[in-house]
Amino acid sequence: MKVAIVHYHFELSGVTKVMAASSHALKQEGVEHVLLVGDIPEGVDEHLPIQRVAGLGYMPEKAVGDVSILIHNLREVANKALGADPDIWHFHNHALGKNFLMADAVAQLAEEGEHLVLHMHDLIEEGRQQNYALVPDPTRLYPTGPHIRYVFLNDQDRDLFTSHGLAKDQGELMVNPIEMPQDFEDKTSGDPILFAPIRAIRRKNMGELVMLAALAPAGARIAISRAPKDKGAFRLHETWRKFAAHRRLPIAFDVVGRHYPAQGVPNDFRSWVEHSSHFVTTSVSEGFGMTFLEAAAHKKPLIGRNVPRITHEHEKRGIHSGNLYDKLLIPAEWVDVSILRQHFDTTIQRNYRYLGEPLDMLTHERAFASLLLDGWLDFGNMPEPIQQAVVERFCDLGAKDEPIVEIDAERKSAKLWLHEALKQRKPGVEIDQLEDYTEEKFAKLLKTVYEATLKCGVSEVSFIDPAPILAHFLQPQRFHFLTSVIPPKPASWSHYKAVIFDVYGTIMTSPTQQIDEVNPHVDGLMQAIIEHHGYEPPESPTEELRNTIHRKHEQSPHEFPEIDIREVWSEILGVDPAIDLTDMVNSIEAECRPVQAMPGAANFIRRLAHSGVCLGLLSNGQCNTLRSLGGILDFFNPDLLIISYQHGVGKPSSHLFDLLKDRLSSSGIKPEETLFIGNDPIKDMVPAAKLGFKTALFTGHPDSYRPGNCTPDHEIAGWPTGEDKFHLC
Repeated sequence: MKVAIVHYHFELSGVTKVMAASSHALKQEGVEHVLLVGDIPEGVDEHLPIQRVAGLGYMPEKAVGDVSILIHNLREVANKALGADPDIWHFHNHALGKNFLMADAVAQLAEEGEHLVLHMHDLIEEGRQQNYALVPDPTRLYPTGPHIRYVFLNDQDRDLFTSHGLAKDQGELMVNPIEMPQDFEDKTSGDPILFAPIRAIRRKNMGELVMLAALAPAGARIAISRAPKDKGAFRLHETWRKFAAHRRLPIAFDVVGRHYPAQGVPNDFRSWVEHSSHFVTTSVSEGFGMTFLEAAAHKKPLIGRNVPRITHEHEKRGIHSGNLYDKLLIPAEWVDVSILRQHFDTTIQRNYRYLGEPLDMLTHERAFASLLLDGWLDFGNMPEPIQQAVVERFCDLGAKDEPIVEIDAERKSAKLWLHEALKQRKPGVEIDQLEDYTEEKFAKLLKTVYEATLKCGVSEVSFIDPAPILAHFLQPQRFHFLTSVIPPKPASWSHYKAVIFDVYGTIMTSPTQQIDEVNPHVDGLMQAIIEHHGYEPPESPTEELRNTIHRKHEQSPHEFPEIDIREVWSEILGVDPAIDLTDMVNSIEAECRPVQAMPGAANFIRRLAHSGVCLGLLSNGQCNTLRSLGGILDFFNPDLLIISYQHGVGKPSSHLFDLLKDRLSSSGIKPEETLFIGNDPIKDMVPAAKLGFKTALFTGHPDSYRPGNCTPDHEIAGWPTGEDKFHLC
């Protein structure tokens, strides 16, 4: 049997620990194998049969790539290393979206009859919205057939897939192996050291570790092993590091190789483990939860936040991981709920936008309601700025109502809980309870999975419908700030020479009445205006509008046709097309489809114009659109006023954006020097980005939200209402 084990990289992580353990174990079982990765860092065990494959590493954006080339590279390197083609392809996290070609490569290998083992450590649907936006075709994420086996780390994930299309005999439950240190020395002495053996990504909940540091007794300190490598996660890591240093809290970040657990001792990972009194975890989401079991393997008591889907698996084996709380609660009065609501509205809309899913109001409101816990809030499910404000309040003002922990529905002082937990220096789990997690047992299970897969014949491949999988994680009560899209990095307006605005839903409210929507009440208003202008109105003006507009759209040669509403009225009323109906149209629109400026928009446009930035408009609209802007129209460059009715096409047609590009070019302004601001992912963000414009999605009004998948450069949650400096996000 020849096996190729595939992953994006071999940087230190839970997945690479499993791969290394797999390699050691398979070697003992006599299974020939190779580890194929995109990147190989320095210091990798030279005894591992590891090979680099071009194009296999992380691709954080939809870069230029060809799946056929990636498959060719995988086959070529595997064949060279093994002396023949692999009998089994074992992919780790193939559907995580870290490389936008990977899922399709796996799908094609499945369709070509290769025997596959798909190892699911994490799911893209759970808190990886930005990755989901990079997947070209989610319907091909999960191939199934008798020659394909899925490996899950917990029953919840396996049951989710088997209840939505995966055959039960094709879904295996197999726990990860845990390294059992043979010559480990416990060098704990003196004050407590709470060690978090993690790479500090967002879902690890850095803010809660900082809060625990604020609650800790004198002498105790917390140490976080490593910083994240992802730019967005690293930015959050640095924010917390600087915040904790400013507040002089007993917590250190990225300690391995940089800080020392005690005087005169090494500062490597092993030394930190040996000198720590406890392992600590505040993670809000885990695929397997290495920390929960590694604490026991290193004979350390574990304290912190419970992750039930993980600990329930352990409890089946009689393992009770540690002194864990279910929630860290703070009084709701400590938080300005209106500010929390603003963060929530922006965050949930951003999540759904990256997923390309519609967000209905009922889901929106139920998700927010799930955050409010009868006068309390869970500290772990708040955005980082509010977490910082809570820590500051606790440190500066103290409080008669301290944070509390909830454990199995019972509540007690968080400070008292922590003090008691730190007194316990013995682990609650014995080494012999970890028998199911040894490399030897893992190897036998893995070999069994390989053999069972090879015994099955090859048949036509089908794909699991991804919609119910995603819907499971979009249940309102599952909303979590720390498994949401990381907010974009702030940027300065000075980066841009030109700023182009959409109109409706961005700087003006959207009309409540659609132009082709039949409405008897509006009929009466229109009839009165038409008669006032000296024309005979039809029985139902709105119905005539709908029918005429639809017919003209069907007759148009353009993919995204647009009409001039004055021509439509001329036809409906039987008026000579040479007669200008602009005044009548302006009256109808003002009466039947009134709009107003977004709060703060006019003042902001004035300030931006005075700063010297060239301003323009590109919007779907009619002859009344520019007039509705009032005095702010004077701040826009007349050459950069592009309204759809003037050109017979509407957004998202590239024609309008090409026209904008040409007009900016005549002024020496490039697309990358131009920011396009709109509220619609499909009609604004996607076509603008395709031509190289930088984009900002406006989400600052309830009527602004539009569904769709996009990755804007910035987001604008509202126009500033005062004169304070305003930064892009």
